[in-house]
Amino acid sequence: AVLHEAEMFARELNADEGGEGTEGEGEGERAETGTEAETRVETAADPAANGMSLVRSVTLGGGSVSSLSTEDLAFLLHGLRRLLPIAPGVPLFVTVDPGRLPIAHANELRAFGTVHPTFRYFTADLREGDRLGCPSSEAEMGKSDILLEHAGIGGVGMRIAVGIPGQTEETLVRTLRLANRGSVERM
Repeated sequence: AVLHEAEMFARELNADEGGEGTEGEGEGERAETGTEAETRVETAADPAANGMSLVRSVTLGGGSVSSLSTEDLAFLLHGLRRLLPIAPGVPLFVTVDPGRLPIAHANELRAFGTVHPTFRYFTADLREGDRLGCPSSEAEMGKSDILLEHAGIGGVGMRIAVGIPGQTEETLVRTLRLANRGSVERM
């Protein structure tokens, strides 16, 4: 629904700027001047004019943004920017899978705000990872560490699974130790 609304808003702006009209426009209606269209765009972006508060934090979670194509991620972020009054440099909390954050995604996220990724690390134990149907989190995190350092992204969070069948105190402690990297702020 949010993406549909963003698309409709973009069409209205396009019509205001002299592009294709929107459905339902009558031929006898007066076209807005450039100044009127600019005022409308500025008003739409002004939170006070719309009775909206400035958005100071955005969270994309539940699933992993790793499952989106770069184009879909860009479309989502662009739609959010057009629909909501987003503060500059807004903290952007995203859920990602270890080793599955492409540089193109990282660039889109960084362009939107200050990225705080949370990795679904779950376990460093291969047997436990197999039970969960996940690849080796530790090996995959090595790839993510390189990307995070290259992209200048910090503020990392890690999700750890507790209570996996066959998990021992030893494997849990090993997972916690390995997951606690220099860039990790939340666990």
